[in-house]
Amino acid sequence: MKQSLGKFNFENTENVHEASGYTHHEKEILFELLLHFGVPTVSQDDIRDDWELLRILLVKHSKGLDSEVNIGPENLKILEKFVQSLNTMSTKIMKEYQKPVGEILKRWKEEDKSDDSSSDTEMKNEDSKKDKKEEEEVNDFKIDILRIQAAHEYEKTNKRLVYDPDNDGFNFGYERALYFKVRMITFKIIRKEIIS
Repeated sequence: MKQSLGKFNFENTENVHEASGYTHHEKEILFELLLHFGVPTVSQDDIRDDWELLRILLVKHSKGLDSEVNIGPENLKILEKFVQSLNTMSTKIMKEYQKPVGEILKRWKEEDKSDDSSSDTEMKNEDSKKDKKEEEEVNDFKIDILRIQAAHEYEKTNKRLVYDPDNDGFNFGYERALYFKVRMITFKIIRKEIIS
C-alpha cells in the first residue's frame, strides 16, 4: 500500500514491508536459510556473524539471482534484530511448552507400559519402530519428533503460542521454534569445532 497526495494505492502490494521489516515471503525464505545454513560467519578465522552475507542470500533467494542488493547499515540492523527476535521467541515458546509437553510425554509412557501386556500392542510397537527408523534417517539433527507430537496434542485443548510479529501468517510455533533452536545451536557447535 502506497500513499501519494492523500490517496492510497492498494495495487502492487507485494513489496510492502511489515513492522518486522520483511514481507511474509521474505520471512519464510529467511527462516529456511537459517535452518539450512545458520547465520554465516565472516571467515574461518573470524567467527563473528556475517549479516551482510545473510542479507545478500535473502535478497538473491527472494527476488532472484539477478536482483539488485542494496545493503545499508539500517537493513543489516533490521535483519539482525529479526533473527535475534526469532531466537528469543523460540526460547520463550519452548519454555512455555516445556511443562505441558513433559506431562503429555509422561502420560504416554505410562499408557504404553499399561498397554504392553496385550499382543496387539506388540504389533503396533513393531510398526512404530519401523516408522521411527524411517524418521530417524530423515531427522539428521535428532529433533525429538515425540515432543512435537505432544505439543500438537497440547494445542488441541489450549491456545497455540505463535510468534507472528506482523500478523501475516508467519506461523512460528513450537515445531518451528524447536527446529530453529536445535539447528542454530548445532551450527554454532560445528563452527566452534572447526575453528579449534
